[in-house]
Amino acid sequence: MAVIVDKYSLATQEDLTVPTATAKYKLGSEIVVTDTTTYSRIRYKYIKAAHAPLVAFTPYQIALGYTTGAEWASRIPIPCTNAMVGVPQVAFTSNYYGFVAIEGKCYALGSSGYAAGDKLGLITSAATLSIATTGVTYAESATVAITLATTSSAKQYVNMGGYRAFCS
Repeated sequence: MAVIVDKYSLATQEDLTVPTATAKYKLGSEIVVTDTTTYSRIRYKYIKAAHAPLVAFTPYQIALGYTTGAEWASRIPIPCTNAMVGVPQVAFTSNYYGFVAIEGKCYALGSSGYAAGDKLGLITSAATLSIATTGVTYAESATVAITLATTSSAKQYVNMGGYRAFCS
C-alpha cells in the first residue's frame, strides 16, 4: 500500500514565475508540471532566496538548513558535497520565496559552444554549468544536466537530471 505524504497543487500557474515576499507554500514542496504540447515534465522545488538575489537561469545549491523560515534555501558558491542543484527560471529578490527547476527541461547558464548531448557539471567557484573540455574532468556522477541543442549562447536549453552534484 502506498501513502501520499504531501500532495500540492498550485493556486495559479503564475506562482511558478512570480517570487513573493511571503511564503505561499511549505518550503521544500515539489511540484511536477507537464507541458501539454511536448508532454515533458519539469520538477520544481519551493525555496527561499536566503543568501542574496537569485539571477535567472543561474545554477544554485539548494540546501536544507536549520533556520526557521529558510529550511530550504539557495546557497552559492556551490560547495558541491552531495548538493542539490536548482535553477530559477526567473530572477528572485533577496529573501523572496519561489520555485526553482530541479529536474526536467529548462534553461540554465553555461559557457557558450555546447553541442547537443554534452554532459554538464558544476565547478565549485562558478555559477554556470560546464563540460569537461573546459579543463575540469567530471566523473559520471557529477553530471547534473545534458544539453538538448547545439548553441553558441550562454543560456542553454538543458535536461536537468535531478541528481546531486559532486564538484571538482
